[in-house]
Amino acid sequence: MVDKRLSLKEAIAEYVQDDLSVAIEGFTAFICFAAGHEIIRQRRRNLTLIRMTPDVIYDQMHIGVQLSGQPGRWPVALPAPRH
Repeated sequence: MVDKRLSLKEAIAEYVQDDLSVAIEGFTAFICFAAGHEIIRQRRRNLTLIRMTPDVIYDQMHIGVQLSGQPGRWPVALPAPRH
């Protein structure tokens, strides 16, 4: 059996490319800040961020993109559907 585990750095490099839509989900204490920070470190561009509710990680990613001088669509928060 092949071991398919990746470090967070490897996973972001492989699966998060420029111009994609990205959802980083979790609930309060379980939001993956490390993933957001790794996306910033890898200088991904033109991402559309998707979140059911805004969170501080999206603020941090917005600030990171502004400081880098890279254009992007930041942030995008989608409201929950109303039924």
